[in-house]
Amino acid sequence: MESIIKILIVDNDETFLKITNDWFREQGFAVMTARSGEEALTILDHHLADVVLMDVAMSPMSGIEVFEKIKANPKTSAIPVFMISNVGEAEYISRARDLGAAGYFVKSNFSLKDLSEKIDRILHMGQ
Repeated sequence: MESIIKILIVDNDETFLKITNDWFREQGFAVMTARSGEEALTILDHHLADVVLMDVAMSPMSGIEVFEKIKANPKTSAIPVFMISNVGEAEYISRARDLGAAGYFVKSNFSLKDLSEKIDRILHMGQ
């Protein structure tokens, strides 16, 4: 029996959080949500996720700062992190890639179906 993929979605946009939560639950994922970086780190401290979807533009801790903390923690460093944001500037994309992001998606330029397929490929094929 295949285990259920646990996904943590981190975004301060309630509408986006609801849409992605609903989509991934319908696809059979176990979904956890966080509305801030601090909340995401607390969740990961108690419940490991198989994958994290993270907004870049959050405060007081940006998604990049949260990503740095995830990668610095041996307990969470191997979790694939996808950055999903309205922020599409090259410096953010470059920083996310330098940290080892599994992908960087600009919200206006991607589909949840494509993201689901990318997550499936990474988790089942080891990238």
